[in-house]
Amino acid sequence: SRIPDLTDTAAVQKFFLEEVQIGEDLLTKGEYESAVKHLTNAVAVCGQPQQLLQVFKQTLPPAVFQMLIDNINQMKDVTHKVP
Repeated sequence: SRIPDLTDTAAVQKFFLEEVQIGEDLLTKGEYESAVKHLTNAVAVCGQPQQLLQVFKQTLPPAVFQMLIDNINQMKDVTHKVP
């Protein structure tokens, strides 16, 4: 899944909805690592990531939510190291 041009609001919204849907589908299949990758993409393009994380905290199994947080933190580490 490629992150769209962030200035294209419609593309970002479509990408966000697709990533959440794919993530939810993978969760129901028990494919947690793949699901977390897609949910991380959704958080990355979300305009209100803290609110989205609160929703995920309520709805995801605790272990999966922790995987999501770990993934987001790794992503932040990588982006902060880019010159």
